[in-house]
Amino acid sequence: MFWQNWQSYIKDDTPLSKIAIPGAHNAGSYDMNFLACCQDGTLYEQFLYGVRYFNIRLHTNKDGTIVLAHGPLKGHTFVSCLIDLQNIITSFPNEFIILDIREYYPQKLGIINITHNINTDKMNELLEKYIIPSKYALTNFDDISKVTLGEIRKQNKRYLLVNYQKAYNYSVDNPIVLPWHSKTFYTTAKKFVNTIPKYLSDSFENSLVCFQIQRTFNTGFETGFTSPRKLEKHLFEYFPELFENISINPKYVKNVNIVAGDFMTKSYQKARHILMLNLLKGIVIEDKITIYFKNLWSIQK
Repeated sequence: MFWQNWQSYIKDDTPLSKIAIPGAHNAGSYDMNFLACCQDGTLYEQFLYGVRYFNIRLHTNKDGTIVLAHGPLKGHTFVSCLIDLQNIITSFPNEFIILDIREYYPQKLGIINITHNINTDKMNELLEKYIIPSKYALTNFDDISKVTLGEIRKQNKRYLLVNYQKAYNYSVDNPIVLPWHSKTFYTTAKKFVNTIPKYLSDSFENSLVCFQIQRTFNTGFETGFTSPRKLEKHLFEYFPELFENISINPKYVKNVNIVAGDFMTKSYQKARHILMLNLLKGIVIEDKITIYFKNLWSIQK
């Protein structure tokens, strides 16, 4: 199925940083409290909807169990997430994924300070047990912006393990730039889709760029106090307009890389629009262009 192997349509000489890649914001927040839930599907299900970048945040329970987290709220065990990732890298050896894994930055809610601490030795043990970074993690590069899909395929690597502190074995501190500003993300849906493309004006050297297409809750929203799901419902109708705003600007098309959103298994709409950008980039293998396009639209939902 196309959504399981869409990278096979991309030219070997394409740098990873030049591919339009569907991503999942707070990928591990499925089944969490409604205030924290940003995804409905598991990581494996997200993969089947075209997602290849997973934004995963962690915390530790009182008993020492590492769990998925969104801010102070917790979800499933990290092991359940690793089992999903194990299934992905063993079942789809020709697809490459990006794992952006870390504990949350320290947070302050009123007078309460919240810290998220992960036992590094335990993390290394779990990672090696389930997804074997010593074998499958991409680490041998100086500049990620020059690493091509063909080089990754030749090395038989399955994923990039990103951690801003390079905290875990085989993790890299190569940055994933996340352009964000409250004035943009704390705004109405209509204004949001017409404003955020400006973040694609500048190319970021030596890095991957994660372009976020979900709004951040603010008390001034037209919806009032709400949840990520309600924000998504209000924004959903504007996504075609967002991608049209990107597609008509050659600079935006050139610079767009990872595009991460909420509720990526709601439908194929967001992943479809993201992957359409690869046609505009000219990086789809020439004799596969027609079938690539047809497959993008073969499922209408």
